[in-house]
Amino acid sequence: MPHILQVIKKMNDPQNKTQVKRRALIRRVVLAANLSLACILGFFIIWNSYVEWHTHIAEKKNALENESRILIRSVVSLKHQGRDVVENFINSACGAMQESTSPGHHIAVLLDDDVIQAKAHHRASPELFAAMQNAIHNPKGIASIEQRDIVVGISNIDNVTVYVSEYLSDIRQIIITQVTRSIVSIILVGLTIAIVLNIILHRMIALPLNAMVDIVRQFAYGRRDCRMPDVNTNELGALADEFNHMAAVIETAEKDRNARLEKARQIQQNLFPDISSVKDVEIACLFYPASEAGADYDYYDVIRLKDNSILLCVVDVIGYDVPAAMSAAMLKALIKEAAEEENDLSKLISQVHVAFSEVMPESDYATMFLARWSVSERLLYYANAGQELGYLVKSNAHIEQLNVSGPILGLESSPHWTQQSVNIDEGDRLILLTDGVTETVSPQGEPFGRERTKQIIEKYRQQPVEEFAEHLINYVTRFRGSGPQLDDITVMAVDLL
Repeated sequence: MPHILQVIKKMNDPQNKTQVKRRALIRRVVLAANLSLACILGFFIIWNSYVEWHTHIAEKKNALENESRILIRSVVSLKHQGRDVVENFINSACGAMQESTSPGHHIAVLLDDDVIQAKAHHRASPELFAAMQNAIHNPKGIASIEQRDIVVGISNIDNVTVYVSEYLSDIRQIIITQVTRSIVSIILVGLTIAIVLNIILHRMIALPLNAMVDIVRQFAYGRRDCRMPDVNTNELGALADEFNHMAAVIETAEKDRNARLEKARQIQQNLFPDISSVKDVEIACLFYPASEAGADYDYYDVIRLKDNSILLCVVDVIGYDVPAAMSAAMLKALIKEAAEEENDLSKLISQVHVAFSEVMPESDYATMFLARWSVSERLLYYANAGQELGYLVKSNAHIEQLNVSGPILGLESSPHWTQQSVNIDEGDRLILLTDGVTETVSPQGEPFGRERTKQIIEKYRQQPVEEFAEHLINYVTRFRGSGPQLDDITVMAVDLL
């Protein structure tokens, strides 16, 4: 029907398709877990570096203070021997310290008001001693000289003060090396934890979810007996239980629906007449049901009237499953009853419309094309109630569209239909079809259309009626491609003898 074509176009319009960029849930979960772990490790590394740094500084300061305590005892015992003895002692002590383990090591002694500095490493200077004295005012024992930091250990007994210092920048390098080793160890531990965590998440989430997705996909493709297995997590287990319940309900409902549709198809098949013994015409009628029975039900009929003319009917009933099939059966009976009393097709349709509207719900309606072949008059009478146009292929190869039309049955309260007629020559062919032909849609969303239908009629007009009808159906099928057949297709080809 026309509204179906509009729906199909809308469904196939790329502008109406929402493109959603999807990402795997497990990737998000693993990414979130790894990022969280990375943040924790990063915080731990920063915190550990901070602690390591200050711990090493404190340890170095304590070591220098311990060294100064040891030295001050010796200095106190040697000071009565003179300044030179004390200087030689601290030179010897400072020179024994290796640069690799004690970078920038320096010793200074304040003996009363006399300043004695070790000269073993040639670092002695008033500026260095002043910096060592300034370290007293820093709780961490740190001072600066020439843009370099030093850490100082200090001991004092009576009027003797011993200062022991090392360069902090060199200590920092040693600490950085140690901290780097700690960081590498932490990273290795973190990577191990991440690998184990990813494996656990994969087994707990990814594998069950992938199995669920596969089952849902099979269910969507028609495996209605698919069920999800038990899952050992509360959330996924609840999801599996709900899906299994839904699947059971759908399976039961679909079985009931299929039973109704099968019953409707049986009723529909019983409506088709036996056309093998019809005289005065050579007739071929092909009917192909939709992929899934539903909204439209086609049927055709051939009735011999009292005046020996032949009534040809192609009908499309709009409705759903058994009620629609029953409507089609009732419509067949109404047409046959009206045809026994009335030859004028416009009046015949009016009588059918009145009777059909009285017994059927307002939501039910139908379309039909009626043609009466009067052999004695060599005239073809025809009328249309909202059905697809008919075609008359003349013996001279001219194709004439039977453009008469009228309202759909069951929609208007006081409709009017018009009967028209056309002279028939020997060899003329009448072609009637339903909109399942013209409204078939290609994978690109293009309708088959009347123009393409007319081209097929022109191409195969000289073929016998049976072969002609098959060619038309085959063209429609190839045009549709792998897409579903959304509507019943009926083709009636009649050679008027």
